[in-house]
Amino acid sequence: MVVSPLIVPTTLFVLVGLAEKLSMADLIRVGVVSAVIYCVLPLIYLFILIRKGHIQTIEARDHQSRKKPLLWGSLLLTAAIPGMVWAWPEPTHLPFLMSSLFAFNAVILALITTKIKISLHVCSIASMVSIMLALKWFNLIDWIPGAPLSWVIGVGLIALVSWARIDQTAHSNREVIWGLVYGMILPWLEIAVFRSAM
Repeated sequence: MVVSPLIVPTTLFVLVGLAEKLSMADLIRVGVVSAVIYCVLPLIYLFILIRKGHIQTIEARDHQSRKKPLLWGSLLLTAAIPGMVWAWPEPTHLPFLMSSLFAFNAVILALITTKIKISLHVCSIASMVSIMLALKWFNLIDWIPGAPLSWVIGVGLIALVSWARIDQTAHSNREVIWGLVYGMILPWLEIAVFRSAM
């Protein structure tokens, strides 16, 4: 069982769209644009890297082979910022904040990966939970869709993905813990800084 990190941004944009009470048409537009930017284009990029022999699988499990693809892929995420601001139906700071978080944190993760391997799967799921909590905590959204059940699902996903990454020998306990710590703490701190600057 693997939950792809590529689905996290789209899931978050849709959840925040629900929290912001976007119309169904606007929610679909945000979801489709987000899916293309954060899922389809990265998958095309990964398949090209596999075809050229730069990586063996989409997961790029080998620590050395994931450095360059992660760095270039993360830099490409900066192009998502204007795309998501455009897709959002009304002027607001949320699409800019969220797409900036994804781009900035992807670059940091790519740089961290040059030194140590951490679980991007666990990090992404933990980030999703952390971002939703922080957006609510700092009053950037009024409510969280599906809460409190969504929290149970989020924590359950973190536990399941952590277990699966260790069970599949994709990561050590240490790599999973680093992914969890990074995913839970950094987005929260970044949103706190953003909120204090508003």
